[in-house]
Amino acid sequence: MFDPSIRELNSDVTARHSVLLSHYLPDLLKTASPMIMVLSRNRQVVYSNRSFLNFIGLKKFEDIIGSRPGEAMECEKSGLSRNGCGGSLYCKYCGFNQALFEAESGKPASMYECQLLTTSGDGYNLKITVSPFEFQNYRYMFCVAENIEDTKYRGILENIFLHDLKNSLMSLNSLAGLVNHISTNECQALMKAQLLRIQEELESYEILQSIDKGNQISSQQIWIPLKPFIDDLVVSLRLIPDHRNKRVKKTIPDISFFADKTLLRRVLINLLKNALEAENDKAEVSISVIVSTSTLSFKIKNPSVIDEEQQMRIFSRFSSTKGLNRGLGTYGAKKIVTNYLDGKLSFVSNEEKGTVFTVRLPLIIKEHN
Repeated sequence: MFDPSIRELNSDVTARHSVLLSHYLPDLLKTASPMIMVLSRNRQVVYSNRSFLNFIGLKKFEDIIGSRPGEAMECEKSGLSRNGCGGSLYCKYCGFNQALFEAESGKPASMYECQLLTTSGDGYNLKITVSPFEFQNYRYMFCVAENIEDTKYRGILENIFLHDLKNSLMSLNSLAGLVNHISTNECQALMKAQLLRIQEELESYEILQSIDKGNQISSQQIWIPLKPFIDDLVVSLRLIPDHRNKRVKKTIPDISFFADKTLLRRVLINLLKNALEAENDKAEVSISVIVSTSTLSFKIKNPSVIDEEQQMRIFSRFSSTKGLNRGLGTYGAKKIVTNYLDGKLSFVSNEEKGTVFTVRLPLIIKEHN
């Protein structure tokens, strides 16, 4: 059985590479469209075809021989254990790791999805199939990886947009039923807020498309009064019927800060929505802002604890606790915070603290007199 602490010498792996090329693998594999790897019994790369090298941006196979799949693909989790790929708690829930484990256990080849997030922040969704084979009394793993990100990404993105738009239309329908029971001014204010929410959903759809393609997003930093900004976020979320009766506690200093309002609003709306959706009407969600010497920290907290498997997948591209065809929320939020707001997004989830997501931004503020 696989032990991540055991590796073969690169000279031994290189010898096996020469044996396979000379006696076993046909030249056709070199140019096959799917990405192909052959791994040793210690999951070290013995062979890869040109498609795999193109995917990871390398020209020479010698640069990855002896490495493990996550190391070759620069998975951001592969360096968390001193044993490398396969040795961390995160690896326990990796689709590639699960496919390899089943193959090593003698089970028939089955397809798994691997949600890869690289050290450079790029996200991919790979379809993985692993088949064991023996040659000269040595067992290898034949791995086929297909990049299915574009098809899945478009489907999820469209589903999120349609889901949010449906919620907005339901809210408008509810508002129409209140026309004869509230004042004209109140009706106009609610209608304006709801139309603004639909506009935000359209902008969010465009932003998610742009950030995932690595395109530039038009950014405009302005001075933002903090208390009205947070109040507006909470009011916007209360327009969603399922959130109307949920409690949100606010601890907000009276300051203004300098940031991109549209992008930060998108991040905080998403995190607050996740916190509200995780709780029933009796639980309390809180948002607080802490000013330190160099950062402005937004903390969003709810009492529930995220299970271990889901924690390992937070910020992955297609991971979600909300069911199928969701899962761009925390991934998109982290991309915006890291790549466009020059900040950091982190979380902690345990019995003592509940679940707390923290957005830290560079501190540029002015206090109100």
